[in-house]
Amino acid sequence: MKVKKSLGAILTKQNHKLIIDYFYFPPKLLRGQVLIKINLTGVCGSQIGEIKGVKGKDEYLPHLLGHEGVGVVIQKHKSVKKVNEHDKVLLHWMPSKGIEAENPKYLWKNKLLNAGKITTFSEYAIISENRLTKIKKNFDDNVAVLLGCTASTAIGSVEKITKINKNSCVVVAGCGLIGQFIIEILSAKKIKKIIAIDNNNKKVSLAKKRGAHESFLIKNNSYEKITLLKNKVDYFFECSGNIDILNLGFKILKSNGTQILIGVTKKGKLAKLNPLEINLGKKIKGSKGGQFDPDKDISKFNQILKKNKISCNNFIQGTYKINEINLVIKKMISGQITGKPLIKFK
Repeated sequence: MKVKKSLGAILTKQNHKLIIDYFYFPPKLLRGQVLIKINLTGVCGSQIGEIKGVKGKDEYLPHLLGHEGVGVVIQKHKSVKKVNEHDKVLLHWMPSKGIEAENPKYLWKNKLLNAGKITTFSEYAIISENRLTKIKKNFDDNVAVLLGCTASTAIGSVEKITKINKNSCVVVAGCGLIGQFIIEILSAKKIKKIIAIDNNNKKVSLAKKRGAHESFLIKNNSYEKITLLKNKVDYFFECSGNIDILNLGFKILKSNGTQILIGVTKKGKLAKLNPLEINLGKKIKGSKGGQFDPDKDISKFNQILKKNKISCNNFIQGTYKINEINLVIKKMISGQITGKPLIKFK
């Protein structure tokens, strides 16, 4: 192994700060594994969910985090055919072509440190062949990072999962980064009615700047205003992870309307809906990463950004060092950071 150790951010306990420390690599790469020098990664709402335990008890602690980034291939197992040493690569959590490798087994304080097929909160990482895609040397790093998760989820949710036309009435509930990106795409497509919903005043204001025609600021879990939209909504993008908003979003759809589920609800929170309404024409669709197929879609999605003059830099809110990551997470949870914070490695 060309690299023996790396500095990284380690989750040791839910609802606690990450530990910034060195961890150690196994002696050799296994089938389908690729050693990556990570240049840039983004902090995503998914990592906030992991830290807060949104999906329940974490059975893999301690472990590394991160699922989007840009890096360079340092070394590969002989079975890997997709990339070569020195290639610049996009790192993504959605599977693509290539081998689904075993999870790497690192050591930290002489004990097992877990990691998934991809982790990016470290200087170096072992990543599965099917979680990386070669990109051109001159591909903009900031754009690539956003296409690793946020931008690809938003673009795919609009372009691949729905059939929105210009006369549609579209609601975006949850104006975090993916919601903001969806609003920007809808605005570029000149959709007739775009409505934003959130409980954060900063995010609602930003949604208006990005193209929302109307907005609903939720206060004290009061959703009464939203009921005024009953039978008027063609598409409802649920990005908040709030089960009450999800239930209400389904209710206010037109009889042939569609709800797209993107946000992750807290474990144990179940949707309540009338199945008859589905029988009569309403639809619910899940959006796993916007159905992003990295090897096929990256160039296509990048062209969509260029065609619609959507600048990824407008969604980035600061570039930090790995030892500042706990400050970044704190600001994200408090709502001080509403864009995409980046972590840059030397």
